Amino acid sequence: MSRELPSHAHVVVIGAGVAGCSVAYHLTKMGWYDVVLLERQTLASGTSGFAAGLVTQLRASRALTEISRYAVQLYAEMEKGPGQKPGFKQTGNVSVARVPDRMAEYRRIVSLGHAFGVELQEVSPAEIGEMLPPLHADDLSGGYHVAMDGQTTPPTPP
Repeated sequence: MSRELPSHAHVVVIGAGVAGCSVAYHLTKMGWYDVVLLERQTLASGTSGFAAGLVTQLRASRALTEISRYAVQLYAEMEKGPGQKPGFKQTGNVSVARVPDRMAEYRRIVSLGHAFGVELQEVSPAEIGEMLPPLHADDLSGGYHVAMDGQTTPPTPP
């Protein structure tokens, strides 16, 4: 679908994936109304359109973790307020370790998450079994749980 472009704009955002849409959203929220969002095909038709809709907080750096934590808060606010709903549900996130070496890595991740301000906890195989009843957890070494993580309704790729 082709639409006529405006003759001028104060800001042009190129790329209508999650990052481009976020920039345009925040600019308009700050009062900028002459923002144009360009995408080669349709909204989220690039790699964002193939995402599973997972919204997790923990990343490899503090800065990326802070951005991801903000996204969780923003989606939760958008879901409660008027306007477009992202279909956000805070279902939580459980990562499981089958072998002890992986569980040792998860303990480092939990420690890093605490240092970055993410609310998460180490969980035992029994706790995993309680959280995820269909999962056979007897042969697991453990895992970690991030209660505030969630999932959105991702766009359907073109």
